[in-house]
Amino acid sequence: MNAFEKLKAIVFGVAAITGCETHAPPTPAVLEDPDETTWSIISETLADALGRAQVEIGPGNYSRYTAIPVLPPPLGPAEDRSLATPTYFDLMLIDGVCVAVRRDTGDEYALDGVSCRPRQN
Repeated sequence: MNAFEKLKAIVFGVAAITGCETHAPPTPAVLEDPDETTWSIISETLADALGRAQVEIGPGNYSRYTAIPVLPPPLGPAEDRSLATPTYFDLMLIDGVCVAVRRDTGDEYALDGVSCRPRQN
């Protein structure tokens, strides 16, 4: 089960248990306008999520793709190799809010000030 399916199951489970009105399920999203301000917000949010001062985001066309890879920290001066892999976040629209969902944990991070739209298949 991928992060999207887990998130979907959690949302529906909580709605069923609490008996409150249900909301639309999370929708895979892409960036509306991947400009410098958008990247600044995303970088700061994901750095906070990973407990780092700064992060480097992998290359990609984020107006077409939903996954954002955060590259591992660079090697130190005494290192010549690393087994570290990128940490992936999936862009989702949840109740109209653009959210980065950490793929390995399902943790959600609102991207305040970032505009997303549903991904077109």
